[in-house]
Amino acid sequence: MNISGAIHDPLYHNDCLFGGQELTLSGRVIFWPSQRAIILANLLNPPMTLQPHHQLHAQQAIDHRPLDKHWAVTLELLQDRLLRFAPTTVYCLEDDASANGTMLAQRLQRVQPILRRLVQQYHWVWLSNDSTGQLGKLLGGQQATEACVGGLTLRPQAKPDETKPEISGHYQPTAWMGAGHLRLRHRCYVETDSRLIMPAFGANSRGADVFGRGLSPLIGERFVAHLLAEPDIYSAPSHMLLLPQYLTDDNPSAPSGFGRLSATTMPSQVTPTPIPHGVGLA
Repeated sequence: MNISGAIHDPLYHNDCLFGGQELTLSGRVIFWPSQRAIILANLLNPPMTLQPHHQLHAQQAIDHRPLDKHWAVTLELLQDRLLRFAPTTVYCLEDDASANGTMLAQRLQRVQPILRRLVQQYHWVWLSNDSTGQLGKLLGGQQATEACVGGLTLRPQAKPDETKPEISGHYQPTAWMGAGHLRLRHRCYVETDSRLIMPAFGANSRGADVFGRGLSPLIGERFVAHLLAEPDIYSAPSHMLLLPQYLTDDNPSAPSGFGRLSATTMPSQVTPTPIPHGVGLA
């Protein structure tokens, strides 16, 4: 497990040695030089623009509304990473494909032609728990439940009993750090000796806190968070992170012995650049 400091680099990346493989964490994707591949997770996060009480009218308006901001930001970032790294293979860890096939097709209707064109240009592999092959049918590419490549296992969601090096998605981890008197929340990678859990690629992501009940049983008390604090990536061990507000010293479910530093006592070398307008996801 490699712990490094802040990288002030306009390319916005951090090199990482995981499972004996050299990886480059570049924003929300992993570039794997030896495989000429990139890995991303949760590309197809559903946009939040349509609330449940609007869904009856969604189909009537779907062909007339502009591409919403969620997809515009997501596709722009995706095309940037594909052009920058020029991979031959793209692994997309996608756990949303198990949703109802008709709903998925309707949600992707506006972007399906764009995504299909992108997928056709690469050896694109969807890794999903969905056994119906829905993603491959809608968007092209191959589909599998997991892939074992170069000694690493790639899968959409981490297996609790896995002991070999594993890269996964699903949890969309976030972490809090202090910047002066601010508490800032960032997307992050979570790295242990045998796990690397990726942030969501999709622009809309609520995320699970690294100290929350979903992630704690998988990553334990000792891990490294690689925080996406644009334009940098900051790596910090777990004891330098802040607990979210709903996990406090008065909360019996709060972890003990780590993650309790106040914002004013954070070491300056791992303090992320403050985000304008206060708290927000990077």
